[in-house]
Amino acid sequence: MTTFWVAFKDVCALVMPMEDTEALFEAQGKWTPVEEKVHKVCSTAQLRQRMFGFVQDRLVADKLQEVMEDFDRTLAALPKYTQEVYKQEAGDCKQKLGEDPNIDKVPAKRVVSINDRGIMASVQVGSIFEEIECRWAAAVKARATQAGLLDPMLFEADLVDENARHHYLELGEDMRVMEEASLARAAANQFVNPLRLRSQARS
Repeated sequence: MTTFWVAFKDVCALVMPMEDTEALFEAQGKWTPVEEKVHKVCSTAQLRQRMFGFVQDRLVADKLQEVMEDFDRTLAALPKYTQEVYKQEAGDCKQKLGEDPNIDKVPAKRVVSINDRGIMASVQVGSIFEEIECRWAAAVKARATQAGLLDPMLFEADLVDENARHHYLELGEDMRVMEEASLARAAANQFVNPLRLRSQARS
């Protein structure tokens, strides 16, 4: 691409903002500090997209990952899980994503990695909103397992401190799972099975 730029710089000046474009070449792969310039350069003209479209896609993907990881941390710190809490937190997450005008460049169908009780599961989602639902589902399962209300995964009990289950936070009344293992699993999995979270858990 640099060779192309050197050879056709004068012609490119007809359709590209020269100052911003040269700043991108000088960035040498450190795109975050020049993110605004990337979006500006890619905003119009097919040539711009061909030259720096991959950078724009990467920046948007990184921003999405950052927001989702922050969403996971927020869920882990919540004192109680309820449907109202989910609506609030999911709404806040969607609002953050909506602040990026380029978020629509993220492919609708893609494979994401979600932490399902310590195991990174590959999950195919059909939209960003479905990814949010999957992450919430994983958090619900983790909380229910910590509470002793959901059967742990194979060998899970051997991998955690024997007092670990006493350090869980509270599930809300509308998220309460039953004491019997089979009912507990059915209650928690109502958020999981339709979303195709691939779990190692076995009843």
